[in-house]
Amino acid sequence: MPRTYAEAKGRAGSMPARTPTWKGGTLMKLESFGIPELDDLWKKLTQDQQRNIEVAAWRKASKPMLAAIKGNATSMVGRVTGNLYKSIGSSPVRGRAILELGIRRFHPWTGYHGHLINDGTMERMTDAGERRGAVEGTKFFDLAYQATKDQIIDDYREGRIEAFHKMVQRANAKAKSKRRL
Repeated sequence: MPRTYAEAKGRAGSMPARTPTWKGGTLMKLESFGIPELDDLWKKLTQDQQRNIEVAAWRKASKPMLAAIKGNATSMVGRVTGNLYKSIGSSPVRGRAILELGIRRFHPWTGYHGHLINDGTMERMTDAGERRGAVEGTKFFDLAYQATKDQIIDDYREGRIEAFHKMVQRANAKAKSKRRL
């Protein structure tokens, strides 16, 4: 029984099923800051506050990877329409401390062909039997990930402390303004 339209038409393997994405929160999660005072304060935060800090840290850490992906997309892809370049970005996963980074396919972005350019296709044929050729994969996403993955860990640790510090500063300013009233 064919699982996809491509298999039903006899073109199995012509369209890879995955779109290149990377989920920041699945790579690692630090349980401790290494400073007892910060660890105690972290435990007192709500889950939403912890999630906001984690996502802010992953946003900061993912910037070099985004720049590398966009750079590879413009230099390795032959015909540049701008759709793929504009579709590369990040978005937080709802309800979880994860940032998803990759080629976005939903409105208003139109990076529907990102997986085809990254992974390539097999020889393609129309229903009438005409050959359309194969798309050779450029691996622009995979190469950018491999080049920046070590830097992301260090940037994540720094970003997490910065985001935590920023949240503490906001809370102190808010408490200070309430005392004045």
